[in-house]
Amino acid sequence: PFNMRHPLTGAGMSVALHDVEYWKSALRGVPDLHDTAAIARLQRSFHWQRKLSHSIVTNTLAQALYALFAAGDNRNLKSLRRGCFEYFRLGGECTNGPVNLLSILRPNPWLLVYHYVRVCLFSIYLDTVELPLWKRFQ
Repeated sequence: PFNMRHPLTGAGMSVALHDVEYWKSALRGVPDLHDTAAIARLQRSFHWQRKLSHSIVTNTLAQALYALFAAGDNRNLKSLRRGCFEYFRLGGECTNGPVNLLSILRPNPWLLVYHYVRVCLFSIYLDTVELPLWKRFQ
């Protein structure tokens, strides 16, 4: 059910190419492609390997970015969207990390969490600098 790559991220082709690479390697070990039991074992292995590696990271990031950029007038999401854009503008690892996640060069779930938390904290920082917290309640 949760297998969505939005065009916003452009990650669909990366996932497809990664899958082709897996199947190319996996099918080398099968001498007879008519061996349905061997192919079924590879399919099960593929399903779980894919789900636990690149697919979960790409799908989660794609869904999060889509929800963030498609958000309407929600003040909190606007703040997070601004923080995300400003985070990318910092360059360096703030750009390379998310790009490496989307392109499946480093499909590490912990790297996704790392950047997600950094964007959230940076968004809070930007909001606080813009209008300090103590002035919000006056």
